[in-house]
Amino acid sequence: MCDPRAFEDAILGCARRATSYLVGVRGAGTSTSHFDSWVFRKSVPQDDAGGGNSSARTVVSAIVPALETCMSVRMPPDSAADVSRGHYRLGPATPMPLTNRLHFVGGAAATPLPDRPPGLAAWDFLKASPRDLHALSESIEMDAYCEIASVQDSLRHYLGAPVILPGAVKSLDDYTVAIEGLGVEEITAVRQGGSPPEPDGLPHGGGTPGAVGGHGRFLVAAWYRPGMRGAV
Repeated sequence: MCDPRAFEDAILGCARRATSYLVGVRGAGTSTSHFDSWVFRKSVPQDDAGGGNSSARTVVSAIVPALETCMSVRMPPDSAADVSRGHYRLGPATPMPLTNRLHFVGGAAATPLPDRPPGLAAWDFLKASPRDLHALSESIEMDAYCEIASVQDSLRHYLGAPVILPGAVKSLDDYTVAIEGLGVEEITAVRQGGSPPEPDGLPHGGGTPGAVGGHGRFLVAAWYRPGMRGAV
């Protein structure tokens, strides 16, 4: 029989902590802040009717080192038009724990920052082994995921966990990159818009990650798709 304490810790415990956080910051009058973030994906504009808002919104997905997680934010298309991969200061916004969303408040914007990525230590919370991808695709720890637009069809959104994997490029074409990593079967990842197969702007481990045979660290999104082994 399943131990009910596992459910309480993994589900109810997270929900209680998230609720406690929101109640606390709102009571203190400091519910918003600015977050230095690395934007890695942007959707095309689409109606946000599901959120009770019939106007169009663009979903921007970002890594927030200060929170050691990923976050998504829904922005008006005109505000997100010039946003691309890179460093931005997002806010003022309220972080929504567990759902991993930033809720923009009046006057919020994505302000470009100098493209000076921090050292690798700042990204420790993203590091994973290729052996972990299957577990990530079925994990119930929702605080590792945020909303990310699909590379194949940016109208479709999934829950995804951005992770940094070590490895070497085995093969490469206009759409995919096959990565060999640490004694496991190769991983085939869909490339984002023909971009170089590396964590563009993030520090990497030397070599030439964009070339076949090059070693490096690769930023990929592990999709939450139970039953699909290691979907990235």
